Amino acid sequence: MTDPYSSIFSIPADIIAKLDEQDLNRLMLELFNAQAHLCGAFKNEVRVNSNEKAADEGCDGWTPKPTKNDEWLGESETCWQFKSGVAGLPSRLVGEVAKRIPEETLRGGGRLVVVCSASSSGKAGVDERRSKLELQATGLGIPSDKIVVLDSDALAQWCNGHPAIASTWAGHPDGIWNLSRWAEQPVHQVPWQSDAVRQRQLEQFRQDLDPATKNGIYHLHIQGPPGVGKTRFALELCRLAPWKGAVVYLQNAADYRLGQLIDSASVRQGVHLVVVADEAQREQLEALRASVDAGQGRIRLITIGHSDSPDASRIPSYKVDPIAQNEMALIVKGWHAQLPPEHVDFVVRFADGFVKLARLAADAVVNNPTTDVHALIQATDISGFLDH
Repeated sequence: MTDPYSSIFSIPADIIAKLDEQDLNRLMLELFNAQAHLCGAFKNEVRVNSNEKAADEGCDGWTPKPTKNDEWLGESETCWQFKSGVAGLPSRLVGEVAKRIPEETLRGGGRLVVVCSASSSGKAGVDERRSKLELQATGLGIPSDKIVVLDSDALAQWCNGHPAIASTWAGHPDGIWNLSRWAEQPVHQVPWQSDAVRQRQLEQFRQDLDPATKNGIYHLHIQGPPGVGKTRFALELCRLAPWKGAVVYLQNAADYRLGQLIDSASVRQGVHLVVVADEAQREQLEALRASVDAGQGRIRLITIGHSDSPDASRIPSYKVDPIAQNEMALIVKGWHAQLPPEHVDFVVRFADGFVKLARLAADAVVNNPTTDVHALIQATDISGFLDH
């Protein structure tokens, strides 16, 4: 039986080896930000250069000193060089150590990490490249003990420790999205409306659900009637979280892969993941909560559904209530800025705080400005919503 984690949340080294310069830069920035959160490095000091002239200084990326020693970001400031394709050949590395920023970094006790993403000859290829760099450094009197070379295998290993990142580069499987794809859906393009109380709650949940810690909430259930904005609340919770790079979203918790993915990820040491599962049913929640336990905090789960929690102590819940009229009016205007105020008021009153119902009604009014309540109720999509 195929391991669901390996087939969905892993990227093989041969895909890494084929990355061009632009894609390698993008991947490294994603890995830097995700790893910086785990090891306590300041994200605002993480840099990846997009300016082609930056290569003249010998620094394509920079990571600050972590608060704890890290497998990938080390224990000191690091100057990174990204070499895709033939740029990573040993003969092409001549002179790299002597460039200003690598030299200054090594002399100051920092690291130089050269990423040769197309290198696929294993330890021999890494050793050859590192030896050439170390020989150059020694000849110039530059410390060489903190020169590191990463090949396609090492990058794949690093990437696969961040399954939400790996799944993006390996290809989006049906029904499982990373945060960016989830946020790109048309229904989420209207600016988020909130108040101070809700914002404080979001901030608290972001802290409690952090997979870099062992405390807090392992499984949060977001509940409420259909159409009140539960999924959007979950999206906003994740969108500004420091762990947003660890998020994957499943459109339906009935997806047979959900439990398998949690179980598979939980037993992999070093893997951090936040799973958001929509349309969850009450009878599923306790089994999912039990699966999360095996991850010892590295795996966090957010479920979204209509029911309450079967166990408030182990699966705390947050209830999303219908939206206030003033907030709903702003949302409707965001969808259809051309709607006259009287039509916006009509839609808001009809929707009575339910976002999905407001969207259906607003679209109907835009298509036919003379639509009345009776006509809305008779519409197939609206009557179907009301029947639920």
